[in-house]
Amino acid sequence: MGKLRETVASVWSQTCQNLEIILVDDGSTDDTPAVISELIKTAEHGKIRTIHQINKGSAAARNLGIALAQCDYILPLDADDLIHSAMLDAQPSITLVYTDRQDFGDSHQRWSAGKFELARLK
Repeated sequence: MGKLRETVASVWSQTCQNLEIILVDDGSTDDTPAVISELIKTAEHGKIRTIHQINKGSAAARNLGIALAQCDYILPLDADDLIHSAMLDAQPSITLVYTDRQDFGDSHQRWSAGKFELARLK
């Protein structure tokens, strides 16, 4: 469960600190609830909320987290995702953001998102 701690740390390292974290536990059978409890107790910035549900899959977990969000912008992350410290810099003139992907761990491959095309997004 070290990955979840790293993911939360990457969010807390943001230059933009006006944020919330909603952790959706989708029926975990490992030590995820204990890790989430620890993260909530030790959070120094902002707030962390958690929701526990019976396993319904990642799409249902994302949708639940999005439905409960109280912020203007939403960035769904999985427990093994990391984000750059300037990823969430707020710029009011921007309404949509997308990014390249950089793998880490055993692979360091970079995936280009390419040019934005609304038709491709649909």
